[in-house]
Amino acid sequence: MIRFLVDADSCAREARLILEEKSISLGIPLLFYANRNIPFSLESSLFEMKICPDGADSADDLIVSECRSEDIVVTRDLLLAKRLVDKNIHALNDKGTFFDRKNIDDLIEERNYSLMMKSLGVATGGKMRNYGSKDSRNFLEAIESLL
Repeated sequence: MIRFLVDADSCAREARLILEEKSISLGIPLLFYANRNIPFSLESSLFEMKICPDGADSADDLIVSECRSEDIVVTRDLLLAKRLVDKNIHALNDKGTFFDRKNIDDLIEERNYSLMMKSLGVATGGKMRNYGSKDSRNFLEAIESLL
């Protein structure tokens, strides 16, 4: 059975709401993972909040250990996405970008370059800072294509 697993602390509220609605309409379990409570906007017995211990990567580790081949994982964390891709798990971000063996290494390299430039005081502009209606549409289309 398909489940939605969400690295919820960085997932846009709009994307979480899309997942809640899809979960209810299709009867798909929805699990949020974070080290703090991320409230659901709707109520359903299909929803579960998994609060992870404090510490680096604790939510990531739990997602990786609990995910199954049929699951769909939503995360902005590229290093988590890499671990999921290596396990052949469907992974995408909340803007509808799929992570796969073709793009994940390049995305991580781009991230590392941006972090290096930031440490040198050079602003590179973040791709994930703003979330708009186009991002919501792209995310919904990506989820529907997986289903």
